[in-house]
Amino acid sequence: MMQALRYYSFPNMVVEIESMELLHMLRDVPMSNALLFIKEKIETLNLRLSHTLREANGAADLLAKQGARISQCVYFDCFSSLPRAISTVISLDKLVPFIRVQ
Repeated sequence: MMQALRYYSFPNMVVEIESMELLHMLRDVPMSNALLFIKEKIETLNLRLSHTLREANGAADLLAKQGARISQCVYFDCFSSLPRAISTVISLDKLVPFIRVQ
């Protein structure tokens, strides 16, 4: 993802993460080399991290689940190249906002 952001020159992006643990690790915990590399890329690209609920970002959740099932790298360079299930979730997300009631 970070390589794509750099390639397409998207400045000042907000990256929403559903894992509070990962967010805490990237912000506050002394890091291993792998996490340090990621944190440096985040700072270089001027990304801002924020927490979101899984239900609020169905497309990312679905992409992650599909990505976990495949062994090769797949790039989607435009909306029309996305799998139908994901483009449907994105379209629905535009129509109906996520509201969580407790």
